Amino acid sequence: MIRRNEEIRRQLRLVGAGVGFFSAILLLIVALLADEFTIQMALGAVVGAALAFGNFFFTARAVVRAVDQPDIAQAIIRRSYTWRMAIIFAVLEIGFAAQWIWWFTATVPFIFPKMSLYLGEILPRKGHPKGEG
Repeated sequence: MIRRNEEIRRQLRLVGAGVGFFSAILLLIVALLADEFTIQMALGAVVGAALAFGNFFFTARAVVRAVDQPDIAQAIIRRSYTWRMAIIFAVLEIGFAAQWIWWFTATVPFIFPKMSLYLGEILPRKGHPKGEG
């Protein structure tokens, strides 16, 4: 149980740092390529990063709850997925409709958690030599 919680915290830190890093890179690229950098571009990246990290966080939370309650695991995962997607859709739809956020910088961050986890797997960890589990 303690080992599992430590691993979850490690992955949350990794994903949080990765989402922040890749969002900064995204904003840098957009600023360099765009004719005019707007507040909607910056807000899109911030909202997208927050939603991407929140999606990962609440997925992890649902999985831990499902493992602890195997008799209702499928219902926990299904309910979590439905709520997460509804919230993401509503926030993005409101932001797009009100023209507060730019669609590109708001949607690209959803790939950043996966990129962060891949990067974390190929880079060696402190005190954990590559190849030792």
